[in-house]
Amino acid sequence: MLNLIPRTAGKSLGIGFLLEQFKISRSDAFAFGDGFNDENMLLAVGTSVAMADGDSRLKKLATFICPPADEDGIADSLKKMGVL
Repeated sequence: MLNLIPRTAGKSLGIGFLLEQFKISRSDAFAFGDGFNDENMLLAVGTSVAMADGDSRLKKLATFICPPADEDGIADSLKKMGVL
């Protein structure tokens, strides 16, 4: 598999733009990912969450690991973290 992302685009740049626009600190931001292409996104936020069925490299750098999406992992994790 090949994933081409221009230097002027990408998930981490998008997150940075939104944090700046909405005046949200990096430490207050969450991101969930499951693939190798989510690494920069997870590094761009204060709380990074990898899906249990996701890429093993991603799980090593994540703050938390949550159940798979088909087991309501995101909602479950946000509830446990007090966000929902």
